[in-house]
Amino acid sequence: MSTREDSLPGVDIVSNDVWADRVPHAELALYRTEAPVAWVNEHPGAHGHAGSGFWAVTRWDDLVAVHKDWRTWSSELGGTEIEDMEADAIVARRTMLET
Repeated sequence: MSTREDSLPGVDIVSNDVWADRVPHAELALYRTEAPVAWVNEHPGAHGHAGSGFWAVTRWDDLVAVHKDWRTWSSELGGTEIEDMEADAIVARRTMLET
């Protein structure tokens, strides 16, 4: 579990309930204006997910910069998976995104 604080505490873009009800356009817009490169926790106390958390990159220019800087923003360690996996499962399920 991460000890890093959410960049926007209380703004939920992760839980299944939010996505089942609607696409969270207002929340994503808030991320773009207030924290365009934001840390989002995934522990049960935060948004109902049990994960290590992730960086949410929500503005186009920042996303393009991330894609061009593969050394800093590598997905090699399973960063493209929705759920955290054990090391052997990451290797077994490696995709083109992670190579």
